[in-house]
Formats: sequence, structure tokens, C-alpha cells
Amino acid sequence: MNAQVDSVTDMKNVTVDLFDSRNGEGAVTDADNPHANNSDIRNAGDESLNQIAAQINALDPRSEIEKRRARLKRASFETAEICYRCERTIRPNETVCRVFTTTRGFFGHGTGVAVICSDCGDKDHWRNFFRARPCQSCGRPVRIQATTRTFVIIACSGRCREAIQKIQAEESREKSREIRNFRCETCNQLFTPKRTDAKHCSPACKQKAYRQRKA
Repeated sequence: MNAQVDSVTDMKNVTVDLFDSRNGEGAVTDADNPHANNSDIRNAGDESLNQIAAQINALDPRSEIEKRRARLKRASFETAEICYRCERTIRPNETVCRVFTTTRGFFGHGTGVAVICSDCGDKDHWRNFFRARPCQSCGRPVRIQATTRTFVIIACSGRCREAIQKIQAEESREKSREIRNFRCETCNQLFTPKRTDAKHCSPACKQKAYRQRKA
């Protein structure tokens, strides 16, 4: 834990030092370079960002193997085109298995989802999987590791999950628009209200209803 805190503190110090150096003697100002243009300023900013990225990367406590496994895990989940376990290419119509795995990150260990091929899934005798179900986006068979979680979306990859969420969001908006088509109490015409408690389609109908109540 102390190592993690020290890394975060060092990262903040690196960032502060770099920005202080930009505002100090090494900073390029209009007074020093009156002919500086936007490209020069942009290049100076890119160099500073690269310096920050390089020094933060130097503070990363993970080994190169751990970094590579983390990238592989993310790639397997996003595309479902490579097995996280055996690293072989997965065919488009091949059954995939979604598993929960723990990897080391910049700030410590964390649990996430990875995709492995069906052969590697069959070798994991200690893991239990739900029966294969088709992906709601591309139709590929997906076996999900059995847990206490309830999976509302069945997706083989992160890209398919995003596609499904976009479709569901659009359907939800369409349904909301249909529900919000109210009928005016005065002229009996359908309208889309700006407020949930609206009863009239226009100020004229609202004024007409008021006069009828007062009559």
C-alpha cells in the first residue's frame, strides 16, 4: 500500500515540476519569441505531455509481462478476436467464453472481464459456465462464467455491448416519446408536453379552459 501511495505522490510531483518548468525559465513566452505561432505553442504542449507520459510510465510498478497481459485482456474483451489464455485468433463464428480474471494495474490488482476460446474454457474444470446463448448483436454463441450477477445484456465483446446499449437507448427514447404524447383536455389534440404535468397543448387552450371553469 505504501508503494502505491509513493507512486501516486511521485506522479503528482512529476506533473507539478513539469508545469513549473514551463512557467519558469524554460517557458516560451510572447516576450521571448514575438513571432511564435500556434504550431509552436502546440508543439511545446505536445512535448510537455510526452514528458509527463514518459515519467508516469517510469513510475508504473508493473513488469513488461504484466503490462502485456493487461493489454491482451483489454483487446480480448473489446474485440473477442483473440484468446486471453492461449493467445490464438478466435474465428468469427466460434463460441467464446467470458471469464472474470484478476490482473495488476497501475494502482493495484483489479478484477475484470476477459474472453477466452471454447477450448480453454473446457480446460478450466474449476469454472462453471452458463449454457451458450447467442450474442444479442452479432449472434455468436457466448458462454458466461457462472456468478451471482444477473446479465441483462448478452454480448460477446465490448463492441457488441456498446452496439446493444445504443439500440436499447434509442428504443427507450422512442418509447418515452410515445408515452409523452398527451391529449389536450380542451381541443382533444395529441401534443408533446414540455412538462410532465401539462394538460393543454397551447396557452390559448389553457386560457379557454380557465374561462370555462370561471363561467
